[in-house]
Amino acid sequence: MDKITITRHLRLEFLGHIFKSREEYGLVVFGFYSILFFGIGFLIGVFLNTVFKSLKTTSKIRISPFLIGLWSVFLGAYLSSDYLYITKKAHVVIDRTILFSLIFIGFYILSNIIGEIIGLYIKSKTNEVPSSILKASIVVFVSIIGLFIAFQSIGLSITPLITTLGVGTVVIGLALQDTLSNFLSGFYILVSKNIRVGDYIKFDVYEGYVEDIYWRTTHIRTLSGNVIVVPNSKLTSSVITNYHLPYENMAVIFSFSVGYKEDLERVEKLLIETAKEVVNKVEGADKSYEPVVRYRSFGSSGIDLSLVVKAKEFLNQYLIIHELIKAIKKRFEEENIEIPYQTINVIIKNES
Repeated sequence: MDKITITRHLRLEFLGHIFKSREEYGLVVFGFYSILFFGIGFLIGVFLNTVFKSLKTTSKIRISPFLIGLWSVFLGAYLSSDYLYITKKAHVVIDRTILFSLIFIGFYILSNIIGEIIGLYIKSKTNEVPSSILKASIVVFVSIIGLFIAFQSIGLSITPLITTLGVGTVVIGLALQDTLSNFLSGFYILVSKNIRVGDYIKFDVYEGYVEDIYWRTTHIRTLSGNVIVVPNSKLTSSVITNYHLPYENMAVIFSFSVGYKEDLERVEKLLIETAKEVVNKVEGADKSYEPVVRYRSFGSSGIDLSLVVKAKEFLNQYLIIHELIKAIKKRFEEENIEIPYQTINVIIKNES
């Protein structure tokens, strides 16, 4: 079914009795169907979002109702443009402009859907949250393809455009070296997987959870709730500790001392018993790991030791240490085991 056949069904005969002028009638029909199609497209977008939200998945595909409505405006305008009482040359220009917009916006919507689907696929296969730079790269790539197809559809050769883009890319690259460097660094971070969304990292004097990786910057949320915005190029050139690699679980080393008079075998046994009780009680503790006690050195006030347990994730260590301190203090008080503290003896000599 071609455009002429479709437009026959779009006639609003009753408007012809209201608007006697052909120009006015054409404008009203053109405007009416543009607005009507926008409303239909917008409602379709809202309906699709509602359907996607109702799916029993942890992640949802999101489609902009406004974008679908905008695409529908051009569809309605394209189908009803023949009613405009204008010159043939103007008709050609308007039809080509509308067709170009239809194709380009359609590909842009498609690129967003593809980005969402690929993001969901990655999350389902690797359980990793896809970064924004991945979706942005997909949107740019598919949109450029749509741009080329749109130019071809209206009879414009893309060869001069590609040549212009080649020269323009060099000029833009020189003018935006920092931006380009950050984009490439972000892409490197994405490919290398040394830093992923959700990882807890530490670099320089900063540390926190990676909230998202954008095309220019990476957002890191600290434990206090603040967001640190870091240029991607700075991350790739810094020494970074990733507490989620190679595994999320990590050793929690709790160090303190016991008095020299204590029976070390007895202390070790009591500490392991107490640590097991804490590990079984705290949700974020790794219950598959057996607590370990290691005596390290003879300190100035007592024998230094370390109690080692494991946490499932970086943030869990704080609650584990909190519970260990309470439990060990209580158990040592019950067993009359001394936790020494440093003392200073001041000797005053009387030289008179």
